[in-house]
Amino acid sequence: AQAMNQLVISSNQLNSTLARQRTIIDVRSAESYLQGHIPGAIHFELRQFNANQNTTAGLLPILAEFNRAVAAAGIKANTPIVVYDDIGGPPAARFAWTMLVFGHNDIAMLDGGMQYWRAQEYPINTTAEHGEPGNFQGALQNQRLADYEMILRQLGSEKICLVDARSAAEYRGEDRRSTHGGHIPGAVNLDWTATKTATTPATFIEADALQALLDDRGITPDKNIICYCQSHQRSSVLCLLLENLGYPHVRGYPGAWSDWGNRVDAPTANND
Repeated sequence: AQAMNQLVISSNQLNSTLARQRTIIDVRSAESYLQGHIPGAIHFELRQFNANQNTTAGLLPILAEFNRAVAAAGIKANTPIVVYDDIGGPPAARFAWTMLVFGHNDIAMLDGGMQYWRAQEYPINTTAEHGEPGNFQGALQNQRLADYEMILRQLGSEKICLVDARSAAEYRGEDRRSTHGGHIPGAVNLDWTATKTATTPATFIEADALQALLDDRGITPDKNIICYCQSHQRSSVLCLLLENLGYPHVRGYPGAWSDWGNRVDAPTANND
């Protein structure tokens, strides 16, 4: 299966097409943004993409909140978006994944983020920039989403493949960040950092190396894949990388372990 859109863009590609009509979103701190950002980039507070009416970390915003936030950021319906962060991918991926979930498909995260951009000595701007108000209106794409009930119903099914993007210590329950430690029964562990090169600053590994990692864990394109972590930032990286490889059935679980691990009745496992 061929990926419909490129969901990852290199610094070189972005730099050589900076003059092209697109919206560049910076999800770092406001302070970092003002110290220097990619020319044309608009600062965006990622917490606007977390529901504020619920205590579970990682839940999606309601449609009205989403529409307000993206309009203010100048996001337009038919304009491509590039998003970047400075911690290697999770916040940028969470932004990109949220855009996909609300129906804006022309989006890519910047490989290597701001560190790689700086390392290449590409242009930097230090003045705040603002787009004109955008016109994008979201519509929830349920085929990209998983929630507690849906996963519970399908536990043990041959058709689904649960992918836990957290560290091995979190997966095993040694590093506990919710009431319960461990993982969703049957989930395979693929620490999202395994998708990065060993170079500094790190970029994503090549497609064939990524495919080998996935094959090794039985994460195959014929399965219905559901990715999660603690608050669906690290697992958003896996969602984008899988879809970028052309995997047709990829869902994210936005509530993630913050939701699952804090439920009294949720089945958990510590060693599969």
